[in-house]
Amino acid sequence: MAQSVIAVINQKGGVGKTTTAVSLAACLHSKKSPALVLDADPQGSAVGWSRMGDGFGFAVEAVDLTSDGAARALKQTIASHDGHVVIDCPPEAKQPAAVAAALADLVLIPVSASGLDVMATKRATDLVLDARSMLGGERPRALLVATKFDRTAIARDMAQMLRGFIGEADFDQLNPDGPAVAATRIANLVPLRECTASGLTIVQYQPKGKSAQEYRALAKEVLKQIKQGE
Repeated sequence: MAQSVIAVINQKGGVGKTTTAVSLAACLHSKKSPALVLDADPQGSAVGWSRMGDGFGFAVEAVDLTSDGAARALKQTIASHDGHVVIDCPPEAKQPAAVAAALADLVLIPVSASGLDVMATKRATDLVLDARSMLGGERPRALLVATKFDRTAIARDMAQMLRGFIGEADFDQLNPDGPAVAATRIANLVPLRECTASGLTIVQYQPKGKSAQEYRALAKEVLKQIKQGE
């Protein structure tokens, strides 16, 4: 049985979902707790990225979350993996994200420093709250993470803007006894783009660089939130 299941969701494209899914998995991966990335996006970006070089050191597999038996098949995959499962969900398509959210311990929602991206985040948080309502508990938890972070006013005020667009009541429900927005912010740095072109994770490409350090810090936050929800 998987130690943790993390669904990376946002109905808006271009916010860094695949980069976050792969980078997070790279930071969670170890011999004792292997990572598995499930690429649910028909574009297959995570799978394609992993095949550009010699591999990531952990598995990246395509998965179809649009079929009638998607939830059952995903449960079986999760049950058979003894480590961390990270699901990279596609933008726009609601069903894959809903299926992944319902089976996740935590939904990670990347949000870039753009007014349009902040406004679009409510569709993702609604999926989380719908899944929790269906399951009748406090699972899945949700954690919003600022990606492509820069020095703009939008970036500085992102937490307050998210609360405004999502709605105060729903915002406070995202993570019942923890922060709704991760303390770690992922800066908009060149190495994150370069590692993709090189077919390497950021941990392989620049292990001591700022981006790798940020994703390691995010991985610690994610595991902490999952543990609190157990």
